[in-house]
Amino acid sequence: MVDYSLVAILLLLVGLAILIAEILIPSGGIIGVVAVLCLAGSFWAAWIAWWENNQIVFWVYIGSLILFVPTTIAGAFYILPKTPIGKKLFLDPPREEEVIPFLTESQKLQQLVGQVGRSLTMHNSGGMVRLGSKRYHSESEGVLIEPDTPILVIGVKGNSLLVREISKEQLVAFEQNQQEDKTSAAEKTKPSPPNEDLTASSESNVDFEIP
Repeated sequence: MVDYSLVAILLLLVGLAILIAEILIPSGGIIGVVAVLCLAGSFWAAWIAWWENNQIVFWVYIGSLILFVPTTIAGAFYILPKTPIGKKLFLDPPREEEVIPFLTESQKLQQLVGQVGRSLTMHNSGGMVRLGSKRYHSESEGVLIEPDTPILVIGVKGNSLLVREISKEQLVAFEQNQQEDKTSAAEKTKPSPPNEDLTASSESNVDFEIP
């Protein structure tokens, strides 16, 4: 004679174990279907074993089923990141020493927004540009830019400059504006000459002893 109470407990344990395996070893749902079948068989065996003879035990079984299934799933997801498969699925966050250089480089590139230069290579959409005496990796806005074409830096995309093609007239105008800004800044920082009237006045008020 089949002991349905034992079958119910065994199928419950097997179903929970297979449920853990489904989470730790993704199988496209195949293992998950087997786990559901085991849990359904466990419920069926528990119904036969306890529903008519001992309903208290049956409801205790139902409570255990409700408790163990979500607990098992949560525990499996807790263990998953520590497994080889989980380490591939959940990449470790970047370390501080890896992030700081990227932020520093990004801040340097942000300071180049608004400057003009020329493309060194064809952009389709990536390439290189020259700003002053330096070369930078760059990307266009999804359009082709021929080599030796005037460009304007309009933003930063990752570790590359985002550039836009401009006309030669616009390039000249931008360069003139930048030169004027530099000249204006230099004039503001230039020290003012001493006041000649004040110097002369102070000298005239000096008393000299005439022998």
